[in-house]
Amino acid sequence: METIKAILYGVGAIGSLIARALLEKKGLEIVGAVDIAEDKVGKDLGEVLGLGEKLGAKVYKNAEELFLDVKADIAVHATSSFLKQVYPQIASLIKHGVDVISTCEELAYPYYSNPKIAGEIDKLAKKTRRDCFGNWNKSGLPNGHSGNNVDCRVPENRENRSRQGHERGYKTVAVSKKNRCWINR
Repeated sequence: METIKAILYGVGAIGSLIARALLEKKGLEIVGAVDIAEDKVGKDLGEVLGLGEKLGAKVYKNAEELFLDVKADIAVHATSSFLKQVYPQIASLIKHGVDVISTCEELAYPYYSNPKIAGEIDKLAKKTRRDCFGNWNKSGLPNGHSGNNVDCRVPENRENRSRQGHERGYKTVAVSKKNRCWINR
């Protein structure tokens, strides 16, 4: 199985918990992280997480700096609950050619919270052939699948897809060999 290279965007309380969970996944390697906290920037992610060992994944101040040094397949985004605040971050990740999984609650139903931004994300994802979705609960675990099969762009009819995910009982993040992201049981 090919190793999926992931970056973590946001190493706060939720991002740190997600990082620890991702470190336990076989076939997935965290290759870098982004955080604005000056006390984290420039350090190894293992040190920031308090693991007592280096992971070889540096924390950068922004995505532009990270992508000068790192190539990734996916980004796990955990910075804010509000679509208007995270849009520049998500757009940057998509433009850099990575699929995005976000904890942003408003990204679960983006056409309700901000139709204009949802349309921009959808247009950008389609143009770059990247995937973006978010539908996470307070524990940092995904609530449901949102996308077309494994193609997780921001769909206009997201409510039905999210409800379908709840009925299936999706619980954890999985990543395919083909670098597509989805939620499985």
